[in-house]
Amino acid sequence: MTPEQRISELERENSKLKAKLQRVGLLPKSVDLPNAAELDKLLALVGEAHPALRPAPNETNHKQHFANAVYFLSFAYRRDEFSEYSLGVHADECATWLQRFEINGGTSARAFVAAAVASRFKYSSPHEFPFQINLGIGLGASARPVSAWRVTLREGRVPAPSEPKRPAPPVVQQLNLVHGLRGGGR
Repeated sequence: MTPEQRISELERENSKLKAKLQRVGLLPKSVDLPNAAELDKLLALVGEAHPALRPAPNETNHKQHFANAVYFLSFAYRRDEFSEYSLGVHADECATWLQRFEINGGTSARAFVAAAVASRFKYSSPHEFPFQINLGIGLGASARPVSAWRVTLREGRVPAPSEPKRPAPPVVQQLNLVHGLRGGGR
């Protein structure tokens, strides 16, 4: 057997094994992911709309973290309402998912929120990042990946943020307690 034939045989075997692993849930389904130029454009669109989501000078892996978060968010469960869980819970779920599928590089909170914005999840204004961030992400994953980032590229802008419904502020009442009308208690 020639080396070329052996390589071809190994590639076919590898393809069959990947298909088996995918069927039992040990490999994520293939999904349309942005290339390097598309990642740069998405990061620019998010950064232009929300300067708080631009990477700090010391965040050298921001682009890789963003790409990993986009990958995870392609499978994430979308909600029409904001999640009752914090950003940290969803970022931890992302990190666990990336580890499960042996996707190196991890993610960061800033890259995760930027990816959620680019992936068109419902989100609150990130002007106070990392505080008061609300996302329309549910726990769990979708069986069918969604490449919503393509809509962001096509429109050339990110969707506008939604403001969370805040509970009505408590009503403050002042009570004037008097011991008695004549100053003495009874």
